Amino acid sequence: MVGLPRRGHGLRGPTDDTKLLADMAKARPAWKSETHVLTSFGSGPDSRYAARAGWTGPNGGSSSPVVADGKVYLFFTRPTGPIGLHPHVYGGSEEKFVAYAAKEFPKSEEQREMLRDFFRLNADEVVACLDGATGRTLWEAVLPNRGHNLQTHKHRGFYPVPLVATGVVYCPGTTGRVYALDAATGKLKWEYPDSPETLPAKTTFRCGSPAPVLVGGVLVANMGGLVGIDPTTGKQKWKLDGAFSSSLMPWGSSRVLALRLDHAAKKTHLVGVDVATGKPAFATETAMKAGYVYPLIDGDTLVGFGITPKKAKPGEDDGEVTVHAYRVKADGVEKLWAVPGPSPMVDTAALVVANGSVFVTGFRETFRLDLKTGKTLATVKNVGGARTHVAIAAGGCLLIQPEGRHGKQSFFLLDAGTDTFALRPASGKTGSTHPDAGQWSPPHPHTTAYAVQPLVSPVVDGRIFIRGRDALYCYDLREGTR
Repeated sequence: MVGLPRRGHGLRGPTDDTKLLADMAKARPAWKSETHVLTSFGSGPDSRYAARAGWTGPNGGSSSPVVADGKVYLFFTRPTGPIGLHPHVYGGSEEKFVAYAAKEFPKSEEQREMLRDFFRLNADEVVACLDGATGRTLWEAVLPNRGHNLQTHKHRGFYPVPLVATGVVYCPGTTGRVYALDAATGKLKWEYPDSPETLPAKTTFRCGSPAPVLVGGVLVANMGGLVGIDPTTGKQKWKLDGAFSSSLMPWGSSRVLALRLDHAAKKTHLVGVDVATGKPAFATETAMKAGYVYPLIDGDTLVGFGITPKKAKPGEDDGEVTVHAYRVKADGVEKLWAVPGPSPMVDTAALVVANGSVFVTGFRETFRLDLKTGKTLATVKNVGGARTHVAIAAGGCLLIQPEGRHGKQSFFLLDAGTDTFALRPASGKTGSTHPDAGQWSPPHPHTTAYAVQPLVSPVVDGRIFIRGRDALYCYDLREGTR
């Protein structure tokens, strides 16, 4: 299973012998999904410029695609119900909306309808399953009227990502729900809470973890606190309150790790939760920054980063970065090493654990560190990212998506084999931040997640799956294939 994509929670794809292209600009388009996928927040409309919905369509959330067993799964929302959202924009009545839409798009009924969707109050929640080889829709599960129609350009809340395990798709919803769908048919097996009648109020729901995990026969989800769910019945086994904000990381066969924020004390604790009881086995204060994706774990080694706002320059540098590594034990963690990270850094660093190394990127430089010691093995200058950038490892390479906010998609490709670490030049010209080579910018309508949780494009068997503004796209990155 490739989730965010994570195997061992290191942000790396499956281990295989696939050789990727020397020049990513020569990536070959493989398919565009049959399923129409609504735009993500980074390129979507907002009440400040609602008419943009007539060109991009309304927002559908910012879930990353998941690849498992030759299929691709994607969660998104689809507006439904009467209009009523942002009434100050169009005047608050059907008559005034019709006049407003006619003024904005006098010649296009289709654009007027997309604008209407922007103002609808509610949303269906949708899970689509695509054939990984062709992009054909195998099934589409629609959970009617389960969500709220969140239409804003700068959402910093919750982007649900499915978990595919044991023939089931476990998917969080946007209002505190979890769905279990048959992975082969899309049939709903159960939902938590246990009936549509218990739907929560359609207000903005915040959650600090994108995907649930299955550990020791218990499904653990972060739904405003950790919840242990029976994966067969959907019944709650336990609940642990707290502001958890990180990936949920399985450790061993009976523990889940997560970072918990103590806002009052301004501290962050790494908590090890026993999945059988829901009780913390330990809670250790840590200097790591809490975030939707990080920290990462490889075996017993936990890797994250922290920021000290020393010499910070808003918009240019958030301060001094330290990369931390800990060894996880039954009763807590012990410090392995801590080393300075890349500088400058804007909003976030990106981390990957692969091939016995930690790859860490800042705004304009990328390090390769030894996982055991933290020793710097290699550095590539003028390659990195800012805002919501993300990196993944696949095919002996490191892929960096430099900017995750303002609707533009591009990628650096670095050779990251056992003994090598260097940029693979791209022939594209897209305003590269590297003096010797351009980034690859895929030829489809772009979209991004905008804020703290990145929109990740998994690479499996030499193919990359990228969420675009109107569909899911697949490109063949394999060397020597037609």
